[in-house]
Amino acid sequence: MGGDAAAVNEYHAVEIYSQSKVFERYSDNRKIKWLFGFAGSFRVGQVIKYKLLLPSLLKHPKKDIEEILVCSFVDTIRKCLKKAGALKENDGVDSMASDASILIGVTGQLIILDQEFQVIPLEKPYASIGIGGDYAMGSLCSINQYAANIDPVRRLVLALDASHTHNAGIQKPFTIITTELGKKPLVIT
Repeated sequence: MGGDAAAVNEYHAVEIYSQSKVFERYSDNRKIKWLFGFAGSFRVGQVIKYKLLLPSLLKHPKKDIEEILVCSFVDTIRKCLKKAGALKENDGVDSMASDASILIGVTGQLIILDQEFQVIPLEKPYASIGIGGDYAMGSLCSINQYAANIDPVRRLVLALDASHTHNAGIQKPFTIITTELGKKPLVIT
């Protein structure tokens, strides 16, 4: 999973964020590594990074990740965001602040959690969210179809470069993380 470092406000002013928009978290006594990426509200990303309690996947080995996310994780994240003031309500429906969305990588699966807390497991082996998402998806789709032998880290760098080239709201440094236990994040400046 990879992400950039830009924060863009409603006036299209860009600031470089000192922390990555992709990060790792662990559950089950550091046996399960979760990857998170966020777009939209930095507050939502911060709350997920520092406050959210992740569910145990080892306690429920027969349940698939979608069931765990839908049946318990969404309620936990909603409560956590509400307590932290990162939730908005419109006509009685909760949603994440500033049209936030979250990309989750866990147990070899990619899942998008959209602003209305819909859990969207993905069929494709790639995904993208945020302001540069369309450019990254185009790059990842082409690579997947025509250059599938390219290393996964290189794929992410190419996708981030494509987004950076075509959207002023995407800025370096880029951070690449992986579900491989013990592997440190790669920062590209």
